[in-house]
Amino acid sequence: MRRCLLTSIFIFLLARVAFCSWVAETAGFACIFAVSFTLDEQINEVVQRNPGAEDFFDIITYYGDERFVLGAISAAALSDIILNKEEINYTKNGAIGVATSWATTGVLKSSFGRARPWADRGAYSFSPFSTKQENLSLPSGHTTAAFALSTLLSRRYGMPGVFFSIATLTAISRVYLGEHWTSDAVAGAAIGWLGSKLMYHLLEKNSSITFGFSPKDNLIFAEYRF
Repeated sequence: MRRCLLTSIFIFLLARVAFCSWVAETAGFACIFAVSFTLDEQINEVVQRNPGAEDFFDIITYYGDERFVLGAISAAALSDIILNKEEINYTKNGAIGVATSWATTGVLKSSFGRARPWADRGAYSFSPFSTKQENLSLPSGHTTAAFALSTLLSRRYGMPGVFFSIATLTAISRVYLGEHWTSDAVAGAAIGWLGSKLMYHLLEKNSSITFGFSPKDNLIFAEYRF
């Protein structure tokens, strides 16, 4: 099991270095997801046999909590407005990436309806289009938010190693605390990372695409100028 996971991670890192493309990154995540999906129950058994770090992971998991994420984005935006208005676009585009990734995860959660580990129904129990908390395991929302937020913060402040290390620990915390299967966390990381990068690419490379908020209709809208 450990050898399969290490092999998958090695393939992903090799693809990143050798090709550094969207296709390579997506393929890398897909490979890791496939392996972890087949080993979800075995990994969960190993985790449950090694308790003792609950206090640490109870703290680190908060990095993916919606209140922390919204607070971090608000603080970044406020600092941009006060200190460096030229950087506000990085924060704005990153916030859109976080929101888009979050929305994608929300739709997929209810669509798959995968049972959480604490539901005691096994790793392969699905109830499509369910809205019950016990059936909202795939993908991990905290992990999605953590990786999307780390994309924003690393682009704005640098130090990607620090921010993505915290995001990775957040993903591990969701598995350790019994809220998600390992493949849920992998899927969440892929959506958060790739989704945010895609939004940055669209918004920075194509100035014809703009996003906004309509207070009257309480809607987020996208506009494309020909």
